Amino acid sequence: MDYLVCQDWENTTNNHAGMKHMANLLKFNSPDNYKVYIFADRLGNKKRNFWGRIEWQACTKVINPASYFLFAIYLVNQIKKGDRVFLLEYMEKVTPQNRIAEVIKKLKPEVKVLGLVHLTPSVLENAFTQSEIQNWTFAVDNVITMGSSLSSYFVKRGVPQSKISTLFHYVDLEYYKNLKYRSSHNDRIIVIAMGNQKRNYNILSEIIKANPNVSFVVCKGVSDIDHIFNGYSNVKLVGFVCEDKLKELMQEADISLNVMDDTIGSNVITTSIAMGLAMIVSDVGSIRDYCKEDGAIYCNNDDVSSFSNAIRLLDADRDRLDRLKRASLDRSHIFSVRHFHTCLKHL
Repeated sequence: MDYLVCQDWENTTNNHAGMKHMANLLKFNSPDNYKVYIFADRLGNKKRNFWGRIEWQACTKVINPASYFLFAIYLVNQIKKGDRVFLLEYMEKVTPQNRIAEVIKKLKPEVKVLGLVHLTPSVLENAFTQSEIQNWTFAVDNVITMGSSLSSYFVKRGVPQSKISTLFHYVDLEYYKNLKYRSSHNDRIIVIAMGNQKRNYNILSEIIKANPNVSFVVCKGVSDIDHIFNGYSNVKLVGFVCEDKLKELMQEADISLNVMDDTIGSNVITTSIAMGLAMIVSDVGSIRDYCKEDGAIYCNNDDVSSFSNAIRLLDADRDRLDRLKRASLDRSHIFSVRHFHTCLKHL
């Protein structure tokens, strides 16, 4: 039996993305293989005023660690040799799942414990010391990443290569599928930019300014970036919206523009591919694990014109734009939950 331990984040609690949804899909498709344990989000998106900071410290330093420790005591009475425990939010200090790993390895060392890490190297670099990285990775039998650049980072930080497995981020292909075909031969193409983790909005602003004949949709979430795009008539800024609305915006678009400082496994990338969007992406991190040249154009963050040139190229050559969109759809099947299940079984 594989035990999946995940976190229910407030901002993605009912979405068809994230680790909670993946765990539930794995259990739904293979109920005899999986058991799922979900921890509630005690903090949510609360403001960091004085009392909010006190609550944050209490949860991250006392309540969450204690909850994971008590859960681990419970879990060791359930698991047996041959079982595996997957910690799906590993190396998140807010949710210190290393407490679970440490208890299991001490009381049931014959049970395999695997930690899934999906933070970028720069985030880990700022959050963890060298000794902390060693301690967290030592506590598990296997470190799972969703991008080769993160795997390389761990190797550089002293984690044995044999202890690292690189998988793909999944996408729910039953939900993320484009039911409304949009011809790329319309008068004006639509470019959508989504996500706010490790996104470079200043470069994005320059791209929009340089392409006045192209319509842009920028999904800013809760980011305060309106001032960056003041005066641009060809951009629509969209605040936090429900997942169904976001999917509608993707269905109306032709191109997914991803100006990123770094990326590992990204919901934005995989859902864009599944929705059949042509991909214009920063050539950073693990992007080449996900996007291939027949469905994407790689760009250089140090050369803003490379993004504009890619957009203009596809705007002028609508047949090539259509080919990239079809290639994305073909590529999407490798990110299915069933494929991810197969990869887990072979670890």
